[in-house]
Amino acid sequence: MRNLIDCLADEESLLHTFWHMDWSFFFKVAYKNERKKNSCFKLMHGVYDYLVDKYCNSTELRLFFTTEPFTNRKGYHNHFVIYIEDKKLHEQIVTDIQEYFIYDRVDVGVYDRYKAGLFYMSKKGLSGDDWDFIDNNPKIINDED
Repeated sequence: MRNLIDCLADEESLLHTFWHMDWSFFFKVAYKNERKKNSCFKLMHGVYDYLVDKYCNSTELRLFFTTEPFTNRKGYHNHFVIYIEDKKLHEQIVTDIQEYFIYDRVDVGVYDRYKAGLFYMSKKGLSGDDWDFIDNNPKIINDED
């Protein structure tokens, strides 16, 4: 709760910006095999690239992910939120993500900003290769420059 309050109070923080963005779904991917941080990072970019290749002309896609260690075994897992502008594609894209990680455990729910999922994801802070934000909307990308 402290992290949530601190981030919302700091209007310059990245998490404050993310909290005000629209998100469609909250995911957790627990990999069947033991994965290192770098592998998790590559898999998140891989699923995003797959979705952009398939849907980039149909909808805006935005993804924010974090990587963290398991508490009960070796290796890492990912949490991510995704925004899918075209609501008609929600079901298909969720299915595509589940199929992309077919051998892993994938938990998904509709994103609810009042459950503070973004702040749970970043409870250890955002540093190094533990996280990334990816967006195929040129306006957002150009506004950051």
